[in-house]
Amino acid sequence: MSGIKKKGSKKNVAGIKKGPIMDGFQTLVEPTYLSVKDENIAPLSLPVEAFSFQPTDDMIISHFKNGDKERKIYCNIETSEEEKNSIKRLQEEANSQGLAFLPSIAIMAGRFLSRARGDAHKAINLMQATQDWKLEYFKDGPVADTQVAEDLKYGVVYFCGRDFGLRPTIVCRANRIPNEWYK
Repeated sequence: MSGIKKKGSKKNVAGIKKGPIMDGFQTLVEPTYLSVKDENIAPLSLPVEAFSFQPTDDMIISHFKNGDKERKIYCNIETSEEEKNSIKRLQEEANSQGLAFLPSIAIMAGRFLSRARGDAHKAINLMQATQDWKLEYFKDGPVADTQVAEDLKYGVVYFCGRDFGLRPTIVCRANRIPNEWYK
């Protein structure tokens, strides 16, 4: 299920259809992962401020005392020339191997490169491992809101607003986990 796509074929080894080129990568058609009824989506899930929000530089890239840095925001933010070149090398390597990725994996290429410290081969291995996990975990179809509704009533995990950077705030209350979940 590695998402390997041999050039010229219509499907990869997992039987997923080939998609278009996205973000410089050959893609596969993305399956549905979550199914939520319209009535279970809060009307203000995305605040209007999100449309005009401009993150500060320190929200985009964290700088550490040891001189290291880590990009935190990848989407809709200009990348540096160094990042563009690294992504280009990753795209070329994936293309030379005839690989195809789910769009949700391809869009995270910069994150995988960061984790792999710029090593395209390591990044591809991470991308494939993540894709394998995703395809395996959701092989029986999407998780529906009706499947988790009873679990959510325990209040173990819930969202409760956004922080100053408009990131969703999630609360995890492990002491509320029922004993039967450990079995």
